[in-house]
Parts: sequence; C-alpha cells; structure tokens
Amino acid sequence: MLFTIAFPSTRVSGAFMLRLLLLALASVIALGSYSETADAKKRKWKKKRVSYKARVVEVNFGLPKGTIVIVNWQRRLYYTLGNGKAKRYRVAVGERDELWTGRTFISMMRENPDWHPVDGSPMVEGGKPGNPLGKRALYLDWSLLRIHGTPYRRSIGGSVSNGCIRMYNEDVIDLANRVHLGAPVIAVNRIRDIWKFREDKFTGKLPAWKGQVAVWKEQDREMARARKRGMTLRDYRRWLKTSGARRRVAGSTVSRSRRARSRRATVRRANTRRSGYRRIRRR
Repeated sequence: MLFTIAFPSTRVSGAFMLRLLLLALASVIALGSYSETADAKKRKWKKKRVSYKARVVEVNFGLPKGTIVIVNWQRRLYYTLGNGKAKRYRVAVGERDELWTGRTFISMMRENPDWHPVDGSPMVEGGKPGNPLGKRALYLDWSLLRIHGTPYRRSIGGSVSNGCIRMYNEDVIDLANRVHLGAPVIAVNRIRDIWKFREDKFTGKLPAWKGQVAVWKEQDREMARARKRGMTLRDYRRWLKTSGARRRVAGSTVSRSRRARSRRATVRRANTRRSGYRRIRRR
C-alpha cells in the first residue's frame, strides 16, 4: 500500500523513499568491498617487496659449497651453502650486447674501491656516495668484470650494466663476508644450462647470444680506431657525433658487409652450377 510523507514544500511517495534507501545500502556495500580490495592489494604489494630481500632457498645445483651462480634471465645470484640450499640475491646484469656466460673465479676483493672509467672520465674515489662500485667489489679473474654494489638501487633487477653484476650495498657486503678468494663463479642464462660449466675449467667471458661476437668485434675495432687517433673511447665517440664522420665509418662497415654477402652469393651460385653439371653427367 502506498503512503505519502508530507514536507513543507513537496510530497514524496513511500516507493521513492524505499528506492533511495536501497540505493544508499548498495553504495555502502560497494564502498566496503572496494576498501577491502584496496587493502588486499596493498598487503600483496608489501609481500612482493619483502620477497626482493636476500633469503635462503632450497635449490640443488650439484655444485660444491661456496660456488656463486648467476642466472641472467632471472636477475638472481645464488651463493651455494651446501645440503641443497643457497642464498639468493637480486642483481642487475649486463645489457644485451654485454651479457655473458661462462666459468670464472674471484681474484680480488676490495672495500670501498676506487672507480677508474675505461672511457677516460676522471676517477671517483672509494667511499663517496656517488661511487658506481658501491661499498664492495669482487673482481673476476683478470678482466674488468666485477660483482659490486651500487648507489642506483632502482637499477637492480634490470639489464643495464657493461657486463658487471650489480647488487644492493647491504647484499654485496653480506656476500663479501661469505665468499673466499678463488671461489668459482658460473654465469648462465637459465638454471638448466649449468651442466655446460660443471667441469672445473676456466672459460672466461663467453657470449650469451649468437650475434654478440660480431658486436664485440665491432667494439674492438672502434677501440683500435680511437687509439690510432690518440683519443680515449669517449672522446672518439664525441668526435664522431660532432664531425659527421660516423656516416663514413658506418658506410664503410655496410659496404664491407655487402661485399661479404655478394662473395657468399657468388660461391653459392658456383656450387649450384657444379651440382647441376654433376647431375647431367650422371644421366
């Protein structure tokens, strides 16, 4: 049965008031569910942030205690503890052109190391907040590769370096306190590729993908051209950019590759003709 409520200036029906009450109740329920969802997302985000911290995990590499394993695609570094366990750290690896695999070893450790850029930039003293090597540096064999800390915490988890392995400063300090000189270091793209470097044999820095050898050769040629002109690599690249000589260098590289392709095509055609002649003679 319909009824009315009298107001000073208007008259509202009971059905309309019932609709208003239902709408208000539905809005309260929706707001409650939205707040619960937001709280759940916040809890999930906090839990994900905690998972970035170094922790002990169960993983069986079949390697002796004290071995360091770097998995490029996971952006993780494992320090084996024995009994099927390892301590896992989050790291940053090299860019696509600088990514590497292989087996090497720890040759030297430094606390608050100085940074000497290879492109001729001025040296940065150790212990300063902006030092790219952070608080500790673990040097790999006789190369320029290192496992080191970094002040750029946002870069951890990416593929950003020139081949070095970056870690949080607190993580690299913990790793340096555990590791010993001569400890083996194995870098692989996937965990299942560890069998390639299970043998105790030094391989050094190996390319991580097929086209990387050509990139490294081009970098060596660029370094040789810079030395020939008596420049550092940084000054040579700046000179190429400002003088317009980059086009000539790129043109010579392209023409060289075109000549190589044309030679391969000529050899292929000659082999095809020979095979055709052999078929005719067999008939």
